[in-house]
Amino acid sequence: MKPGVSVKLHDKAVDLYDYALKHKNIRQYFVVDEEERLQEMITCDWLFNVFGGMYGYGLHERSDNAQIMKQDFMTIEEDTPVSLTAAEAMKRGDDTVYDAIAVTRGGKYAGQVTVRDLLQSFLQEIVQTASYRNPLTRLPGNHAIQTQIRR
Repeated sequence: MKPGVSVKLHDKAVDLYDYALKHKNIRQYFVVDEEERLQEMITCDWLFNVFGGMYGYGLHERSDNAQIMKQDFMTIEEDTPVSLTAAEAMKRGDDTVYDAIAVTRGGKYAGQVTVRDLLQSFLQEIVQTASYRNPLTRLPGNHAIQTQIRR
């Protein structure tokens, strides 16, 4: 999990837009209420689409984040297993499958997991599990047996 950038629900959207223009390395912002509970997510693509076009800026310069936030995003509790998170992430639609995943701790925003980080963690988990198995029988291999004997 990495720290993400959170913004307040009723902050001006135009301030977020200006910030996003200056910080192009940040791909998404997580909208939280006064108690830091996660509400929604705003991706830069979504933000630039809202403010883009002929009338976008004029229409939304007085809006707050609550009025422009994206409604479909994925959130997980901090202790959710990597395999379950990966399976749920891949069920998302084509337009959101690569969006970051919001992580909560007790219902409050704690950080984010990018799809890249999720895939790396999932791959590490699979490699570690495979390294402990006997290649012929697929049963727990020598490492697991030795660990049990030492106990």
